This record gives sequence, structure tokens and C-alpha cells, in this order.
Amino acid sequence: MSYAISEEANGRVLMFAFTGVLTDAIALQAVQHALHYVDSHPPCAGIADFSQVTRFKVSAAIVTRLAASRPVIPATHMCIAVAPQDEVYGVSRMFQLRRGDIPNQIVIVRTMAEAWERLGLLNPHMIPVMLA
Repeated sequence: MSYAISEEANGRVLMFAFTGVLTDAIALQAVQHALHYVDSHPPCAGIADFSQVTRFKVSAAIVTRLAASRPVIPATHMCIAVAPQDEVYGVSRMFQLRRGDIPNQIVIVRTMAEAWERLGLLNPHMIPVMLA
């Protein structure tokens, strides 16, 4: 499993694209990298792209822990999960419900095209920030 962090050229979106098997440890590591990055950059929207996840092994305990922790994307900005697989969509929904504080801030979609449409970006230019 790996993930890449990219930023939209105008700084409007921070995206995490996961590939392969997603585990508890990788999810926690990605969140730590994300928090470190956003602490030194202006607030922006976020996308967690699970399109290339081949196996989802994140436990309900980690989902609950992450939902209760400091959000990576501030509540003033939209956070989108791209979850084409039913299992990932369901777990993303569980995270959304456990988060509870701002239901409209977390949006779950099935495709990247839907994510870009929600953010009002027609031709985003993503710049790699980190590979893990």
C-alpha cells in the first residue's frame, strides 16, 4: 500500500490518493503526514481518493478514533471521500456519521469527476507534495 499527497496548483485542494491495500497503520500514518502538512499551509478543501484501493483493512476502531480526532481539513472547507467500492463507501459513511459535528462538510462520492464538480474545479492541476 502506498499513498500520494498532492496539492492543486492554486492551493485550493489537498488530495490523498491511496493505492493497494489500506490498513490501520497506513491510515494513521497518512493522517499524521496530512496534519503536519496543513499546519504550515493555508486552509483548503480536501479529497481522500480511494479509487485505487484493492483491499480495505481499516478497522472500525481506527475509523472511530480518526473521526474523534482533530480534522485534517478545517470545518470551514469541504472534505470529499471518493469511494467507488461499496465497502469503502460504507466505511466512509460510518466516518461521516461518527464525525457528526458538520454533516455537510464531509461529502462522499463515487468518482473523481463528481469530486471536482462539487469543488467547482473543471481542470485541476495537481502538484505532488509527498509519496509514501
